[in-house]
Amino acid sequence: MRVSYSELKQQFKRVLLARGVAEHLADDCAGMFAD
Repeated sequence: MRVSYSELKQQFKRVLLARGVAEHLADDCAGMFAD
């Protein structure tokens, strides 16, 4: 199963935001996780 980079990053960010992580930090972390 293939998942696009943008979809993977978006899902990581969604989970981080749900856990209370700040928007800018969640975006940066999601990018690092997806890379």
